[in-house]
Amino acid sequence: YIDSEVPDSIVLCRSLEELHLHGRILPKVFEDILTQCRELVVFGFTGVHITDNVMCCLLSNTHHSLHSLILTECKNLTTKTLELLSQGNKHHDLRILRLSNCPWVTLSSLRNVSRCCRSIQYLDITGFIRPCDEDQKPNISINDIIQPIKDMFPLASIDY
Repeated sequence: YIDSEVPDSIVLCRSLEELHLHGRILPKVFEDILTQCRELVVFGFTGVHITDNVMCCLLSNTHHSLHSLILTECKNLTTKTLELLSQGNKHHDLRILRLSNCPWVTLSSLRNVSRCCRSIQYLDITGFIRPCDEDQKPNISINDIIQPIKDMFPLASIDY
């Protein structure tokens, strides 16, 4: 848990290229990390309580295109995060996108990402397909949902 100050080890490592965070981190601390570590190309969050504003800071402050973005169990985000990722060509080199157990992911937001990030080689959308109630289109198969995603990301290995 990083609460009020950015650890010196991170501040001193301005050329840091890969960072994985787990658990809780305050948005102000996270923004401080991003202003110090602008060379990040691999960023991973697991169960981190972050907002779209924090992701906007990440996606706009990195000098380079992200190669890997891991958002596992980041339940506070919205589709705005994927909209930000798909704006412009800054992150066109993104190769790994993990969105496992993120209930806010939609087919539309994935479509937008696929238009901008054409280099994705691995896509994890575990938890994207959720059981539907009996009154919700029970005749749709998993393949009916997954095939359009495979078509959007033809180079990617997809976990679902």
